Amino acid sequence: MHLEIIFKDPNREKIFLSKTKTLCAVILSYHLLTWFTGCPFRFFFGISCPGCGMTRALLAALRLDFAAAFSYHPLFFLLPFFLLGYYLDPWINWSRHYLLLGSVAALFVLTYLVRLLFLHDPVVTWHPASGTLLKPFFHLLNIKLPG
Repeated sequence: MHLEIIFKDPNREKIFLSKTKTLCAVILSYHLLTWFTGCPFRFFFGISCPGCGMTRALLAALRLDFAAAFSYHPLFFLLPFFLLGYYLDPWINWSRHYLLLGSVAALFVLTYLVRLLFLHDPVVTWHPASGTLLKPFFHLLNIKLPG
């Protein structure tokens, strides 16, 4: 990718503004959704999602507390790269980067599984009986799980 392509694109301001509006709408929607329930994935299923702790990690990194950021989510340092990729998306040929994207996705899943199964991480938890959607099934089947 050549940077002069981006800087010479007459639509770059429109694209940047459109992507910024979309990003702000997503952030606002996320905060409105999580205001009362916390993490929606954990609320509905009782299980932490692979991105659990990422918001807290980002806030800790913005305070320059990188040790806390790493403890919340070890892959927090990838967020600026995702943001950069989001803004440069119209000029990136993603078909050439499938291996990289697949590797990052696999790294997220591997990190999630290690945190969930082996580290007893307080951020990543497993309590399916407390999930709003799963609670009726556990009650109906009379299954008792810790949590």
